[in-house]
Amino acid sequence: MNIEQLKTELRNDPLARGYAGMTVQQVADSLNAVDRQITRDALLSIESLVQRFGFAMAKKLWQAIEAADPFLAKMLDRGVVNLNDPDVAVAVNAIVGDAAKEASAASTLVGLTAVVVSRADEIGAGYVNWQDVTFARNLLAKEI
Repeated sequence: MNIEQLKTELRNDPLARGYAGMTVQQVADSLNAVDRQITRDALLSIESLVQRFGFAMAKKLWQAIEAADPFLAKMLDRGVVNLNDPDVAVAVNAIVGDAAKEASAASTLVGLTAVVVSRADEIGAGYVNWQDVTFARNLLAKEI
């Protein structure tokens, strides 16, 4: 648990959750609720295709990418295709969408970049319990 991140969150309440009016348990529950969608780096590789779709579909997707864009295929082979790059996302989705509409692969690949986490994880505080909230509030009170 990162107490500095927690103190900053409680002090600023950037999402206007109303921490000041909550009990310590309510604050902990609010911070630990898995309700925040964030974007993470999603490096696409042949291995990730196999893990996500299975061998047969991964092979079909790889062949479609290789036929449509040899440069992208080489990057994919090296595992350095980042789906957060808008140009890459457009290219991959155009190719994959045409190759595997029946598997909804295009939307699934885009979904690799989105993950739902708790607010505590999003800010880097880690899991928060009521004792952590009490401690952070006491530290904040001493700063005044």
